Amino acid sequence: MNEDELIDLIFNQGSKFQQSKKESRDREILDKLDEIEKILQYLVKSYSTKNLNHGGSLCEQVLSAGYTILDEDIGKISKNYFVIELDNNRKLITFMDTIELLNFYFSQSKDEQELEVKLPKRLLPLFRFLKRNGLIYFDYDKKKYVIIDYK
Repeated sequence: MNEDELIDLIFNQGSKFQQSKKESRDREILDKLDEIEKILQYLVKSYSTKNLNHGGSLCEQVLSAGYTILDEDIGKISKNYFVIELDNNRKLITFMDTIELLNFYFSQSKDEQELEVKLPKRLLPLFRFLKRNGLIYFDYDKKKYVIIDYK
């Protein structure tokens, strides 16, 4: 091997190493950009969903998700709505019929797991929200769920 081949080998290896390092950096940058794009898509989706929920009448908002949570004071409200005071002046609002239907299913099931299987799909989001936030609990003496009454 002569001197020119040795120099070529050194420089080609060096350029391959630099190129590999550059490709690695480029891949990291592209991965970060993909992550940022996913976060932005999530934020845009949640923002548009939030704006849709705040649009329309109270009835439309409740019908779209089974319940709605409002931050502002709603003033006088029909007795056809069920209102639960949450924290920081927020209120969960749903229909009285929905709560009566939940109570019916609560009285029919004797087991915690059985209830989630029997509940209609449109009641599951409300049920899970109430359960997750401690607004309902399973009374082991009565063997049924009970909605906490703040009034």
